[in-house]
Amino acid sequence: MLLPLVGVMLHFAEFEKDAAIKGAFDDAALMAERGAERQRDIIDAASNLLTVLSRLPQVREAASDVAACSAMLSATSSLYPWISSIFINDPNGEQVCVNDPTIKIGNIGDRAYFKRALEDKQLVVSDLLTGRASRAPRIFAAMPMLNDKVEVSGVIGIGIDVTAMTQVLSIDITNDDDTMAVLLDGQGRLLARAPAGGAMVGDDYSDRPLYQAVKERRSGTAELPALDGSERLFGWRRVGDSSAILAVGILKSDIVARVNQLLYRRMVEIGVAVLIVSAIGLLGGELLVFGPLRELTRTAKRLGAGDSSSRVRLPIAVGEMIQLGHAFNRMAADLGERQAKLIKADRAKSEFLANMSHELRTPLNSVIGFAEIIGSQAMGPVGDASYVEYAEHIRESGRHLLGLINDILDLSKVEAGRMELIEDTVDFGATIRSAVGMMQDQAEKAGVQLHCTVPKRPIAVRADSQRLRQVVLNLISNAIKFTDAGGRVTAEIAIDAESRPTLTIEDTGIGIAADDLPRVMEVFGQVQTQLNRTRSGTGIGLPLTKRLVEMHGGTLDLTSQPGVGTTVTVRFPASRLLDASTQLVA
Repeated sequence: MLLPLVGVMLHFAEFEKDAAIKGAFDDAALMAERGAERQRDIIDAASNLLTVLSRLPQVREAASDVAACSAMLSATSSLYPWISSIFINDPNGEQVCVNDPTIKIGNIGDRAYFKRALEDKQLVVSDLLTGRASRAPRIFAAMPMLNDKVEVSGVIGIGIDVTAMTQVLSIDITNDDDTMAVLLDGQGRLLARAPAGGAMVGDDYSDRPLYQAVKERRSGTAELPALDGSERLFGWRRVGDSSAILAVGILKSDIVARVNQLLYRRMVEIGVAVLIVSAIGLLGGELLVFGPLRELTRTAKRLGAGDSSSRVRLPIAVGEMIQLGHAFNRMAADLGERQAKLIKADRAKSEFLANMSHELRTPLNSVIGFAEIIGSQAMGPVGDASYVEYAEHIRESGRHLLGLINDILDLSKVEAGRMELIEDTVDFGATIRSAVGMMQDQAEKAGVQLHCTVPKRPIAVRADSQRLRQVVLNLISNAIKFTDAGGRVTAEIAIDAESRPTLTIEDTGIGIAADDLPRVMEVFGQVQTQLNRTRSGTGIGLPLTKRLVEMHGGTLDLTSQPGVGTTVTVRFPASRLLDASTQLVA
């Protein structure tokens, strides 16, 4: 009897191995699609910006007033950290105007992307090149400028810093050790990699099996050796209409190891079950025990073969055996329903986040960027001063919505275990002072006094500086939002009696009833009262902040009293406190 059950378990193990590998391929393909969309966001932003710039008088008349053209391009490039240069060249490739007049790009008529822009009369994205002025790795987006006769009068282009592509690549790629991602140009040269490892931008991988497999297809999956030689399950996607390819690989050995571990556990469970069944067999006999067990085995095989409708039928059985059959059938039905729901929910969530990331972030970035250009009057006076005010409203609203989208994506990554802390030695006090300074304008507009108390002696902690700042900003912003004009918000840090770095945010705001405290810590949890119904909020900031604190091993406690105020206390473990002489990062 033991051998058939072992056979069933081995059959299940093979089935689960195949399912796990297929799931890993699906995950890799989804991460590649999501990452490619983010890379395309950069190219789309460059395309939108080039389209707008090519229609401006300063650009169209660049040859007659180079200084005005350079000033306008310089103001524009300063708004986008991923832009290394913006340049205009005539149809012969000679430099006409550049954002930095000290840069001498020279004649680029021999560049392939320049020739294609002239020939195709549309946006062209280059492979990896070395910038002639910067001598640094760059990719270039360029499009022709057409005069009133639809003739090419020149080419306008943007140099994109590939380090920005590396930063973007790290956003959506899971932080598990078994996952890696590479971004290659059309010639097989490395643009970005996460994690970085020992690879360098510009390394040539054109002879590797990975590039040979992905270069001819826009998307797909395959089992291939990675750049480091490990066998991985790859999914890849071409970045928009460019020649760049993003590939994500999941380590196959880890997938197999997890399946084997599951098989071992089930074998132990089967061994225990066999001992119990053997004891029962001595008392029960063929009719009441072994027959029903064979039916259970046959049904288990059918379920393992993919027949989710298979159920146990026990025409003759008594007592516990009938209950076992019914329990088995309920388990089979429940597992089938849960698996279908989980797969559907996970797919819907992943597709929603991927679509929202591209469909909302790309136009929002363009709206914010154009509003900043109008508000700063970088291209000349806009006439009526009201337009500057309207542009500021557009920019603030866009950033608010972009912040909401980023919070949702961050929360999803934390819940999926895909957010990694990039830890460094951080000056806790300097971080608090910086955050309070950033929130002073919001406090003044709300008529709220904002103060911070920081010890003179630096407090060095081991933390992710960006996420630590995000925690402080979220808590102070919440406190200001729910404090009426004339109220006070105080931020204070200290070391408690147990040597734990502690942050306290205290306000004199509207407060929260004790029964409502658990609800405000839930995702999208909001408390509707006469006091707070006029205050905007989504119910994401506080739950996200709590999870970021917990990722550092800390705790977040909330005490409040309606009409008196709220106190939030964040305590980090003593192990994160470092010697004050350690070199600090604000």
